[in-house]
Amino acid sequence: MRLRRFVMPFFAALSLVLTLILLVLGSVAVRDEFDERERMARLLAQTVYSRLIRQLRNVEEILPFLVTHEGETVALDVVLLSRLDDDRTGRVSRGPLPSGFRLTGVGPLWTTTTLFSPGGEALLVRRIESRDASHLVGVRLDLGELFADPGEAGSLEGMVLCDARGAVLWGLPGDPFVVRGAVPPASLRTQPRWSRAPWGEFLWARAYSLPLAGLRLFVYVPRRTFMLALAERLYLPVLLGFFSLFLLGAFWTIISRQVLDPMEKARLVAVEMRDRLDTARSPTDYTTTIEELSKGMSVFSRASALEEVTTFGQALASSLQTLVAQQEELISYSQELESMNAALTETNEIIRQRETLWRSTLEASRVVSYGDEEEAQLGRITEILLELGEAFGAAIDRVEGDELVLMAERGYSGLPSYDRLAISDCLAGQAVEEMRPLWIADVSTESRYRATHDSVRSELFLPLVHLGRALGVITLSWDERREENPDLMEAMAPLGTFLAGALDVQNSLAELKASYAYMAGRLQHLTALYHDETSEHVCRTEAYCRFFAEKLGRSGDEVDRIGFFSRLHDIGKLRVPRQLLVKPGPLTEDEFELIKNHALWGAEILGDSDWLDMGRRICLYHHERWDGTGYPKGLAGEEIPWEARVMALADVYDALRSRRAYKEPFSHERACQIILEGDGRVRPEHFDPALLEIFRTQHHQLDVIFGSYNEDDG
Repeated sequence: MRLRRFVMPFFAALSLVLTLILLVLGSVAVRDEFDERERMARLLAQTVYSRLIRQLRNVEEILPFLVTHEGETVALDVVLLSRLDDDRTGRVSRGPLPSGFRLTGVGPLWTTTTLFSPGGEALLVRRIESRDASHLVGVRLDLGELFADPGEAGSLEGMVLCDARGAVLWGLPGDPFVVRGAVPPASLRTQPRWSRAPWGEFLWARAYSLPLAGLRLFVYVPRRTFMLALAERLYLPVLLGFFSLFLLGAFWTIISRQVLDPMEKARLVAVEMRDRLDTARSPTDYTTTIEELSKGMSVFSRASALEEVTTFGQALASSLQTLVAQQEELISYSQELESMNAALTETNEIIRQRETLWRSTLEASRVVSYGDEEEAQLGRITEILLELGEAFGAAIDRVEGDELVLMAERGYSGLPSYDRLAISDCLAGQAVEEMRPLWIADVSTESRYRATHDSVRSELFLPLVHLGRALGVITLSWDERREENPDLMEAMAPLGTFLAGALDVQNSLAELKASYAYMAGRLQHLTALYHDETSEHVCRTEAYCRFFAEKLGRSGDEVDRIGFFSRLHDIGKLRVPRQLLVKPGPLTEDEFELIKNHALWGAEILGDSDWLDMGRRICLYHHERWDGTGYPKGLAGEEIPWEARVMALADVYDALRSRRAYKEPFSHERACQIILEGDGRVRPEHFDPALLEIFRTQHHQLDVIFGSYNEDDG
C-alpha cells in the first residue's frame, strides 16, 4: 500500500472525528438550551400561579371593607363589585353592571369571562357568599410585578396569561399576542414545540395549565433570540474546532510536501528500474539500464531535502554499480548450469519413462494377484494401458476359436462398436496371426480395419503371446495421427507378456473349474440314482438357493456357486444303506443316528480342494439349526455358514412339498404354516430370522418355482 494512500485516510478520519465532535457539542448545546428554557418556563408558571393566588386571596379578605366603603380607591384590580339578590344584580359598587341583570355561569369558583367588560377584556369573576348577602366580584389580572426584576423571567421574552380558548387576560405591554387579544388554540400545547406565529415568525412555545379557572400561561421565545443564546454557548467550542481543523490541514501540507512527495518520487524510480530490468535481454542491456538508474538515483538524492531519502538514494546507486560487476560473472555461470540441466533433464525423462513402465507392470501384477473378479481385474489393467499410452481408448480381446471377444475397454467416449470380430476380418486379428505388434498411423488407409470409434485415427495392436500361443490382443487407439513410437512399443512389451501369462493361467483355471463341475455333476447324478432323488427336486433346491442368495445381496459368483453345490448337499447318502433311504415306515433311533452321518460323509467325499469349500460346508452344516438343536456339531446362529442356512430352509420346504416313502406331499399353504408356526418336528426357531422374514413376505415365489419343476406325482 502506498504511504500517501495510508496517510490521506488517516487525516481524513481525524477531520471527520473533529467534525463529529463539533456536531456532538452543537447537539448538546441545543439540548442544554432547550432544557434551560424549559426550566425557566416551569419556574415562571409556578411564580405566576403563586402571584394569582395571593392576589385573589387579598381580594377575598378586603371584600367586606370594599362593600362598606364604596368610595375607597383601594384594591384597584377589583373592577366589578355588585350585591346579588338571588341571581340578579342589586346595588352595583364598581363596574358597568346594570341593576337587575340576571347572572348565568357564575358560581362560587373563580372563572373567566368577557361578559362584564365593555372593552371585551377577560376578567376573573366569582360569587362570594357572606353572612348577610351575596356579592359578584370581578378582578382584572395584573402580573406586572413579575417583570419589575428582569431576573424573574430570565431570557423568556414573551408571556401571556389566557383562558382555555386563548382569550388574553394579561400580557406585557406591546406583546403581539396582547395586541391581537388572543392566542391561537393550536398553539396552546403542553409540550414544547416550534411553530409559526400569526405574524409569520417562528417561535419556541409552550402552554402551562394553571389549576385556577382554566387559565393557561403561554410562554414563548422567538427563534432569533434562541439562536443568539445558542451562539453564545457554541462560540468557543466552534472556534476551537475550526482552529484544530486549520492546524490539521497545515500539518497535512507539511507531511505531504516534505515526506510523501519525496517518497513517491523514490517509488517511481523503483518502478522504472523494475520495468527496464524486465525488458533487458542481454548483459549489455542490463549494464546500460543499471548505470542509467544509478545516475537517476544520484540526482534524486542530491535534490531531496530529507537526509533519509538522500542516504537511501546514494546507497542504492552504489549497490547498482556493484550489481553491474556481478552480472557478467553470473551469466557465465548460468550458461554452464543450463547445459548441465539439459543433460540431467534428458536423463531424468528416460528414468521417468522406465519408472512409469515398471510401476504399471507392478500394478498390473497386483491387480491380477489380488483382484476379486476377472472383469474388475481386466478393467483396471485397461485403465493402466490407457494412462501409459496417453491414448483415446484401450481394449483387451481374448482369442476364442476363430474370433476375438471383447473382454474390457476404457475411453472411446463410450463403448466400442463391436463385441466380437472374426480374426481373419480385422487388423487386431492380423497382429494375432503374425504374433507381432502392428502400428497403424492412419487407419483409414487399411482395408482390413474395423472401426472401434468414429474419432480413432491411429492404433497399436499388441498380440498377447504365451508359450508360442496367441491368447489375445491389446488395442491402443488415438483420436489424432500418431507415427510409430518404438519406445512405447518397447515399454508395452513386458506388460503384454505378463498379461498373456495371466490370461493363460485364467484359461487353465477355467478348464479346471469345468472339470470340477463335470465331476460334481456326475456325483450328483449318482446320488439321485442311489436314493430315488428326482431331477425335479435337485432343480428346485437349486432355484430356491439362488432365490434366497439374491435376496440376501450375495455376489453373482456366490449365487452361481451355491446353486451348483446345492445339488451335492446329500452326496453323503451314498454311504447310507439304501434300504434305510427308501424305508416306508418310521426309522428307529439307531437307524436315524446312522443316516445323520451322511453330513460328515458328504464332506469327506468332496475332499480338500479349495474350489469345493462351499460344497463341503453345505454338506456338513445343512442340517444345523439356528437355535443349536441341529447336527452334526450343534452349531447355532452366525456360527452356521450362510450357505448352509440357506440350504436348510430350501431343503425343508421342498421336503414338505414332495412325496416321500413315509409321507404324502403337503400343499404350499400347509408347508408355509409348518415353517412359520411349527408342527412339533419343524419350528421357526430352526431357521435364520433374516431368511425366515424373506420367506414370510415372498413365499409365493417358492410356490412358483415348485410349480415350474413339478413332478407327476406331486
